[in-house]
Amino acid sequence: LVVVRASGRSFASIMLRTGHVHKCSCRLLWSLITLASSQGAAQGSLTPVIIVPGIESSVLQAKRDHARGSAWGCHSSSNDWYDVWVSKTQLTRLTCMMHTMTLHRSDATGCFEDDDGVSVRALDFGGLSGVQVVNPSDSFPRIEIFRTLTDDMMALGFRERETLWAAPYDWRKYGDDCFNKEYFKQLRELVETAAGSNNGTVRLLCHSMGCSVLHHFLVQAVTPAWKAQFVTELIALAPTFSGTPVAVKNLIEGSLYEWFPGWLRKTTATWMRSMPSGITLFPAEITNVSIWNSTFFSTPSRKYTGTEDLHQLLQDEADRWNASWVVDFFKEHAQSSAAWKSLPPGVPLRCWYQQDVPTVMGVKYKDDHFRHIDAAEYGPGDGQVLAQSVDVPCRAWAQLQQAPVEVEALSLGSTVTHRAMLQSPILIEKVL
Repeated sequence: LVVVRASGRSFASIMLRTGHVHKCSCRLLWSLITLASSQGAAQGSLTPVIIVPGIESSVLQAKRDHARGSAWGCHSSSNDWYDVWVSKTQLTRLTCMMHTMTLHRSDATGCFEDDDGVSVRALDFGGLSGVQVVNPSDSFPRIEIFRTLTDDMMALGFRERETLWAAPYDWRKYGDDCFNKEYFKQLRELVETAAGSNNGTVRLLCHSMGCSVLHHFLVQAVTPAWKAQFVTELIALAPTFSGTPVAVKNLIEGSLYEWFPGWLRKTTATWMRSMPSGITLFPAEITNVSIWNSTFFSTPSRKYTGTEDLHQLLQDEADRWNASWVVDFFKEHAQSSAAWKSLPPGVPLRCWYQQDVPTVMGVKYKDDHFRHIDAAEYGPGDGQVLAQSVDVPCRAWAQLQQAPVEVEALSLGSTVTHRAMLQSPILIEKVL
């Protein structure tokens, strides 16, 4: 038993915490002991950390109040908020879950909205319960997101809502201007609160699409003076700065990233194609160095090569999907994001990414409706995000901002995928 005494509290070695024994290494343990000893784990010596999760990594709750529609298993009203993303209960009535989660674009405002009578919110903004485990209502199995990392941080003396915070959000809606404005306001206030509680600055920690969200926030929603006053650094884990071909593949096939098997795509497709966030993850050229010059997708009658062909791909498919808004939003987002995507975040930046897992770069289909894959081309990445999507923009930003930029390709092993990297002891050691 190793015990670290700090700030009047005793912290048992993370090796002895239930479920963590197999994940720990002596190197990580020594890092924890050294850090706790050198800092005394004193509450005032820890720079507050704010976590911004990626797509599908915030718990979402729903409430129905005389909701229209008659999806199987749906009641028009619910007595209280319930976990809709995600739980076993909801998966047993998947049609109702998809109905609840599907967005619609208002003709009057252009905003993306829930159906009439349906409300959806992220769980526990500011706290950790909305990002640690994505299915908190289930006793087993638990789908971990940030639990291992946050548990290790609290073992060192971090305290929830004092020096350790999270900013979960309705990840379906990112990219919608109406949503962005509201969330960025909440995020700005959270940073100021966290920094104020410690009379200093904060470290921002993000994963996947959460890094694109923070990049957008830092470039467009706050000033250089604000960043200098409140932000110590941004730690970006597997960021989607330049997008990913996997997002396009998921959209055209109706698949849902790592969550549901392909045979369910007829059920998940409508919801999947209703989210503006999926479009924001499309590959984009954001530096002078082109990284997307290969063929993304091909069918017997057509090839789609480079980012310029993505608009044509959506035009070709939108009618079949009965989702004409997709084409309009793609064009709007491409135009509006051009003003900020190429700009550096303007804070010290650490870009850490995985390169050991084959990741889709392009797909050849046997048919014109993208139903049957003939062959796929792969590149180094984490199974979702290609290494080049992180490496190229981060190195370009190092030349464009005075604040330091660190770019590092991690070798975590071929079994450590995009989401699993958050439980990697090697990665956790670097964060701590």
